[in-house]
This record gives sequence, structure tokens and C-alpha cells, in this order.
Amino acid sequence: MQIGLKKSFQAVFLFTSFFLLTSCNPLLNFGVVLKGAFYRSGQPDSDDLKYILKKAKVRTVLNLKGSTRSYEKDLARKFGARLIHMKMNASTPPTEEQLEAYLTLLKDPKTYPLWVHCHGGADRTGVMVAIYRMEFENWSKWRAMGEMLSYFHIPAVYPELTKYLYHYKRRYGAYEETAEEMKALARYLEK
Repeated sequence: MQIGLKKSFQAVFLFTSFFLLTSCNPLLNFGVVLKGAFYRSGQPDSDDLKYILKKAKVRTVLNLKGSTRSYEKDLARKFGARLIHMKMNASTPPTEEQLEAYLTLLKDPKTYPLWVHCHGGADRTGVMVAIYRMEFENWSKWRAMGEMLSYFHIPAVYPELTKYLYHYKRRYGAYEETAEEMKALARYLEK
């Protein structure tokens, strides 16, 4: 009972912080994954989308939401960007088919600059950026999950995403977690 209450308070605190922060950050959870090549965020409005497409010269927009806004299609076309819609649920990890399509996209130099977004930029975007970090930047699982948390992913709300990263098997990345790192991750997941 006490653990459940603690997680509830953590979730309320993080959600409150998230909404306070987003009132100061017009483009929800925007971040630079790789300068000049890879960006992340929540759902952009048309002005934000236009600005990023123009300023960053984005070639590919990967939308992880269930739907795509009409202005997103129009602006992507106007700026010559490819718009890819990969429908993911915020609470579940990518399917094997989605993962393979994503990794194929990441390996293609014509993809970049890339902009990945979902609704809030925390969960779906977070797990996909974590996969990129582990596969192509050789980040540890712990470090990749830490970044995901910094963009307001709340493991108590969507535990399947955190578990997915814990069990994730790299296809390209060579980083091997130490036994101590895996124990620390396991302890973290038990909380």
C-alpha cells in the first residue's frame, strides 16, 4: 500500500511539474538528440513545425501518434520533408516490425535531419530516442533511461516501456552492461 501511495505522489508531482514546465516551453519537450541531425519533441503546432522544418532543414518527420494533423502533412510537403506515420500506443513498446522499420530509417543517411515526435514527447518519443542512443551512440541502458526520465517519462504510469528497455537486445550497439549496472536497473524496476 505504501509503495502504491509513493508512486501516486511521484506521478502527481511529475505531471504537475510537466504541465508547469510546458507552459514556459512552447514546443513541448523539444530536444536536440544530435546537433544538426536529430530532434525530438511533443506534437508541434503549425508555427513550431514551420519554424523547425525551415530552420533545421528537416528531411524526415517521424510521427509516432495515432493520427497526423492536416497541417503537418501540408507543411511537410511544402518544405520537401518526408512525413512518416508510425502509429504507436503511449503505454506499449514498439512492435518488432516497428523497431525494424525504425532501425532501417536510422541507418539511411537520406533520413537526416530527422525529427521524431508523439503527443507529449515523453513516452513513445522517449523509448525511440533511447533505442537510437543505445544502438548508434553506444549509450548504456541506464543512461538512455535516465535521459527518457528527464523528458518526463513516468515509469509508474507506463512501466512496460521501462521494462522493454531493460530487456532490449542491441542489434548494432556494442555496449555491454556490467553485472552491477543490470542489478541497479533491476532494483530500480522493482521500486
